[in-house]
Amino acid sequence: MSDASQTRSAEIEAIAANFLQKKRFWPWDETDQAAFEAWLNEDVMHRVAFLRLEAGQERIERLVVLRPAAQAPQSPRRWTISNAFRAIAAVAMFAVIGLGGLYYFAPHQQTYSTAVGGQKILKLADGSRIELNTDTVLRMATGTRDRELWLDKGEAYFQVTHDATRPFVVNMGAHRVVDLGTKFLIRRNGRETTVSLLEGKARFDVASKDKPARSVLLTPGNVATVADGTLRLSKAPSKELATELSWRRGVLILNRTTLAAAASEFNRYNSGKLIVADSATAQLTMSGAFPTNDTEAFSDAVKDIFKLHVAHRGADTVISR
Repeated sequence: MSDASQTRSAEIEAIAANFLQKKRFWPWDETDQAAFEAWLNEDVMHRVAFLRLEAGQERIERLVVLRPAAQAPQSPRRWTISNAFRAIAAVAMFAVIGLGGLYYFAPHQQTYSTAVGGQKILKLADGSRIELNTDTVLRMATGTRDRELWLDKGEAYFQVTHDATRPFVVNMGAHRVVDLGTKFLIRRNGRETTVSLLEGKARFDVASKDKPARSVLLTPGNVATVADGTLRLSKAPSKELATELSWRRGVLILNRTTLAAAASEFNRYNSGKLIVADSATAQLTMSGAFPTNDTEAFSDAVKDIFKLHVAHRGADTVISR
């Protein structure tokens, strides 16, 4: 097995051991389950590694149960927890040693998040820079040489310092982006994920339960969108991509945008929501630049331009004819 293959196998075993330990002994919620299932579905090697560790852990636990009775007794709870942890550790260590002793512990993760309307800039030790937009959750592997991240929701702009020996990988559920030295924007909106490449190159790996996995190489101007396993690839001019990044300046730029789409964008940044009351009004289009947190400026503009009615219902604003 090549060094690269050994490294990849060790990474998979370490992550599998981390999931196994957390699944058995720590609080486990729907978010954890979704991340676990997404990881399993990314590669058949992931599922094989986890099942192998799980089976090995169960064998060790059975051996512990059958140990000689002459050993000093322990309380049931203390015995269960301490020996189960030793079982996990033994299985994980066995897997790691069998792969050349490359990794001894599963990687830890640091979580970064922004509130609605918030933004955050992360500066990494390798010189890379990540800007998180409103209502975003990003996790990052720590304590290893790996540069692996998980965008759980929201939007982030990545400016990556290339390192051929340490790929920069961003996971989005079952999909991932592998940086080849580039600047790119990722947005997760419900079941839809969009990757826009501004500079350099990146590989977008798309996975689906019902369709074969596929990879596309993105070049500047490429916009790749995947929803329900279907991948759409388009080309956008640099001016349009710059508009997508206007949030970095706290600005929302509209270019013949429907009022429905504009309201949806404003609602990403504000707790008080814009509501377009009827379908005819929703299809009106307008252009302009507005602060992301100034829904009043937008509602005043549509009131003057289209002679619409604007009413306030608590924190929300309703626009209608």
